Parts: sequence; C-alpha cells; structure tokens
Amino acid sequence: MTDPTKPFARELIAHGTDCDSSCYSKGCMRDYSNMPYHPFLDWRLGLDVARLCLAADTPLHLQNTSWGSLVDRVAKNLVALRPGLERKDSHGVPVFEVPAEKKAFILHHPLAAADANWMGPHLAAAFADLEETGFEIGCINLFDAIRRVSHVMNTLSREA
Repeated sequence: MTDPTKPFARELIAHGTDCDSSCYSKGCMRDYSNMPYHPFLDWRLGLDVARLCLAADTPLHLQNTSWGSLVDRVAKNLVALRPGLERKDSHGVPVFEVPAEKKAFILHHPLAAADANWMGPHLAAAFADLEETGFEIGCINLFDAIRRVSHVMNTLSREA
C-alpha cells in the first residue's frame, strides 16, 4: 500500500493533482458515513503514518512523490497572497523569503519537528543556510497552509 510503484499508491498519488487532502473519488478517504471527520482526513498523512508504522526511521519531508503537487499549489497561493514573498528551495526544502524584511519561512511536513533541536537533516540544513544569511526564520506547517490560510498569512506578516 505504501510503495509508490504499486498500483494502489500510484493511483492515489496520481489523483493528488486534484485532491488537497481527501475527496470522494474512488480510493480516496471521504464517504458520507465519515462526514464529521472530513476536515481531518488526509490521504498523504495516512500514507506517511502507514510508512512510519512499517519503519520508524521513515524520513518525514515534503520531497517524496505524494507531496510535490500540493507543495507547488500552496507555494503559488502564498506568493500570490503575500506581496514580496519569494519561493526558493534549500536542500530540497521549500523556503519562502521576504528579502526586504530579512525574513524567511520554511515549509515543513505536518508530522516533522519544526524545533531547531529536533529537525530532520533536510530541514536542519535549510535552517542552517538561512541562519548564515542573517534572516529571521520561522516555520510553516503544510497542514496549516492548506486548512488555516489566515493563520499562515498572519504568521507571514508578523516577525519570523
């Protein structure tokens, strides 16, 4: 189920260009019996939790195939909503900079630790690069970027 080369996962990932988190299409997570839980359902998180159950050392990052289309959509929306925001990538990690304000925000996996002491290698490398530039650094959880856009926009407007 979690192997992206197998039919189930391949079909699920392919439908991700049209599905932010869950939908009613065949194989996805929504149906009328679980309607109260729709805001919490996310097939990408479900795949990653299944991967974690199979191997506790599974890396939690946005570089795997199931997250790519969603990261691109979120990036496009954030750049459109926040003047002066520029997307860059650092070590494969999506980073948003506001150069005029010397602020940077790292977009991270919903289950990944955003604390500098607990970050995985990809986030830690991006964080270290940004520290060298002198930017104030903040983190944005992809889950929030999809579901709590006003919260994320407030974060982008405040200090990092």
